[in-house]
Amino acid sequence: MAQSDGPARNAGRFAMPTGMRLRELVGAVANLYNIQDFADGTRMSTDADEYDLFAWHLQRLPGTARLAQVPRPGVILAAHRGADPQDAWASALQLRRSLEQDASWEQRFHDFLDTPAARWPAVPLCEQDLLVSHDADDEGVVAQIVDELRAASLTCVALERPGAHTSPAADGWRRELARSALLVSVIGPAGVDKPVLHREAGAAWALRRAIVPALIGVPPGALSYLLSSYQVRTVDTPEARTALASELAEFMVGAAGGMAD
Repeated sequence: MAQSDGPARNAGRFAMPTGMRLRELVGAVANLYNIQDFADGTRMSTDADEYDLFAWHLQRLPGTARLAQVPRPGVILAAHRGADPQDAWASALQLRRSLEQDASWEQRFHDFLDTPAARWPAVPLCEQDLLVSHDADDEGVVAQIVDELRAASLTCVALERPGAHTSPAADGWRRELARSALLVSVIGPAGVDKPVLHREAGAAWALRRAIVPALIGVPPGALSYLLSSYQVRTVDTPEARTALASELAEFMVGAAGGMAD
């Protein structure tokens, strides 16, 4: 991390869970930095909202993102925001260059790039965790699923899947999918044969979003080949819905390889 009006220094090492939000990380690192009490009196603000966050390739990162969502190689550049929004970007670029050129940092950084941690697959970087897509007939069960997901600290929105491909409802559904890292497709007896299931799976595939079909009163064998190829879950019981939420929470904090078969 670096302040636009001060030097970059090592804030030390400490363990961080992959589910930690970047805003929380900024405050934790700033506190650790200030505890060291440097002789020149340099201190960092612990207000995370005063920083702009960037990935190593200078992609802006939202403070609500989790560590598991930081793109490869998993390096975060945090720059104190000045009066000009471009100041933070320039500070992040300067910090990156200093890490590349400073002999005291260079070897340690390149050693990190050679470790599996730098190649860890990131969870898609999105504004919310999940979109729960469903039919009107399944609203009661979907409400219970959403409660379980939120209890597992997941952010989500539930939308009835639109029947028409071109409509304001369909446009809104696609926007929510683009904002989400994962699609939970709730499928009940009334919707198992609907062509819209293939359209929503295709939309998720095009955006490289993971898909989890969640079945209510539908045997897995009733699904088409396309949908049955995903990691299907049956959620007929409260226990199954709780288990699904737990699994999805693990996925969202960076479980390599996705969900278990």
